[in-house]
Amino acid sequence: FEVNSDDGDLKFRIGGRIQADAATYSEDGLKHNDGTEMRRVRLFTQGVMWEHWKYKLQYDFTGSGINGIQDAYLEYTGHKSWSVKMGHFKEPFSLQNITSSKYVLFTERALISAFAPGRNIGLQVGTGGSNWSLNAGVFGQGRDGAIADDDEGWAVTGRGTFSPSIGENNRIHLGAALSYRGTGSIDSVRFRERPESHLTNTRLIDTGSIDTDHFLRTGIEAAFISGPFSMKAEYNRIDLDRNNAVLPDLDFDGYYVQGSWYITGESVAYNAKKSTFGRPAMKSIFGKGGIGAWQLALRFSTLDLRDADINGGKEENISLGLNWYTTPNIRLSANYVNVLNVDGGPGDGNEPDAFQLRAQVEF
Repeated sequence: FEVNSDDGDLKFRIGGRIQADAATYSEDGLKHNDGTEMRRVRLFTQGVMWEHWKYKLQYDFTGSGINGIQDAYLEYTGHKSWSVKMGHFKEPFSLQNITSSKYVLFTERALISAFAPGRNIGLQVGTGGSNWSLNAGVFGQGRDGAIADDDEGWAVTGRGTFSPSIGENNRIHLGAALSYRGTGSIDSVRFRERPESHLTNTRLIDTGSIDTDHFLRTGIEAAFISGPFSMKAEYNRIDLDRNNAVLPDLDFDGYYVQGSWYITGESVAYNAKKSTFGRPAMKSIFGKGGIGAWQLALRFSTLDLRDADINGGKEENISLGLNWYTTPNIRLSANYVNVLNVDGGPGDGNEPDAFQLRAQVEF
């Protein structure tokens, strides 16, 4: 639903998404909870004021109070070559993190999402062209800052991408990102992750709390699109300086490689200026004489949270996925996740399986 003023200076749009999940687990030692959940139930309003000022406010009803606030920002786009964004939004780090949950290949992001900074309050400057982008900003900590801390944590984060076209329907995406974060008065950080299925509350790998006043995130990413085929890969690394000079500094890392194929011939949608992926341009609509868009997916991912005296564990997963876009706005997904191995950490030796279904509608 969108309303525009006659002169085009004012635009107003309302939209949202609903994601309903069901999952069952084959347990192997640690317990996982079979069941259902509303993964995301979001409404947003976004628009333009006086041509050059964009805004967005998005709330997720699966949260409560201030925790439901997702995007809440104002962006100035009046200059032809750069823009300024201020408010609460995602830090520019990691391809799968920047890509909307509506358009990620699987129902959940790969294990390295444990390293993603997510949304924070900040100020970001961005620029880009037909096949490149560059965004960098300064960010605080969360929606409501430090709360009980004397000092709020802060970060400087930047990401650059380059995505040349190679012939018809072929494109390469390359990117890199850095994020330096100070932890504020908390002076600690913790990394842990679910086994690529959100319904379970069990984390097979977990560093516990680590004393540090700053750490560095590093990420590299690549993707290749050729007609109905696509490949994506990312590598992320965390380097931590310990507060205790006696204890060694730490580094953790992980990566994923995933591929997809549209059986029905569609191609992955890609926005080079924003360096993100979107919904496919569908060839037919289910219910209007067509079968929709069918996509097969395969992913391998790993995350290693072991170094020196920290044994958070190393996990390796392989996932299979099937997506059915019945219409451009409705997506049904089925995922199978097999935990190949967990070495160390709270889930040492566990090899559970997860089967997950999702029904998604966006508007």
